[in-house]
Amino acid sequence: MRYTKAIVAGGTLRTNAFGMRHAVVTSVILAASIWAGVAFVQEVYIGHRLSQQVGDLRKQNPVLAAQNQG
Repeated sequence: MRYTKAIVAGGTLRTNAFGMRHAVVTSVILAASIWAGVAFVQEVYIGHRLSQQVGDLRKQNPVLAAQNQG
């Protein structure tokens, strides 16, 4: 859709609405989101690995207790 009314004066340049500032802000927000996502996934992975270790230690506990009694 074309507008019949001039937006800027003749001979001046119209800058893009999404200029360099918007690109920088968008890239900073994207980088922060990726960083937060990676940190969250890392915490979930560490929690999963620790729960596996707890399960393994609980399985080994009765075996060690039996060996100590014998």
